[in-house]
Amino acid sequence: NDELIRVMPLAQFLQGPRHPGAISICSEVRPHLTPEIVNELHPLSPLAYFTAGRLFNLPVHYASTLGHDRLVQAHEIFNEYFVVGADNHSCKAVLIDSGTFTTVDLITAQGFEGGHIIPGLHLLANLFEKGAKLSALSLDQLISFYPRKRELPQTTPHAMGLGVWQMQEGFLRQWFLQHHPDKIILTGGQAQTLHPLIQEIMAELYPSHIVIRPHLIHYSLLSLAKKILATERPGPLIAMEEPLCPTF
Repeated sequence: NDELIRVMPLAQFLQGPRHPGAISICSEVRPHLTPEIVNELHPLSPLAYFTAGRLFNLPVHYASTLGHDRLVQAHEIFNEYFVVGADNHSCKAVLIDSGTFTTVDLITAQGFEGGHIIPGLHLLANLFEKGAKLSALSLDQLISFYPRKRELPQTTPHAMGLGVWQMQEGFLRQWFLQHHPDKIILTGGQAQTLHPLIQEIMAELYPSHIVIRPHLIHYSLLSLAKKILATERPGPLIAMEEPLCPTF
């Protein structure tokens, strides 16, 4: 019924048991799926439907190297905000997906306009160990420094942590000033961590609707799977004998 029941690692999913009539949807961000898993899940790739600068009804103003996760989620946001209801032609939505890397993408009635990729919070915190006399910060340490981000640091860990927050704030503030989004959609593992900073920035700049979508990728894959199945198998969706898995 279009409801997310549970999220589990792919390895756990493959151990089963699984209902033989289920449609399986998998999001895969590591190296390509092994031949064994491909045979098990019969995957579909969004790239097979990304042609001539479009993914179905989504215009994509970007090279074909666009990451599958960005492409699939942009397709979902475009259809949610700019197709259903169709009175948001002047609206600008920014999708911020914060995980290992943070992607910041602009989506409008004209489609996927482009965006930026910067290192994620955890990656930035770990980079300090590249210094001869510095140690990596843990993500918990970094988060604990957020309430003190206006202080002038007087210890090395504080200096590193506040440096990360200042970089994040400077980038996001400039991005919002340049593109002036009306809606901000946050997703990814660090969405909750970035939320207070974005709220603070927007409170100073201008009113904007901010929403956290922790499972956006799962719903995005489900929507795309339905569209692919409707294209390849016209008629109502029925349970299949073997699972089907769109992947990125």
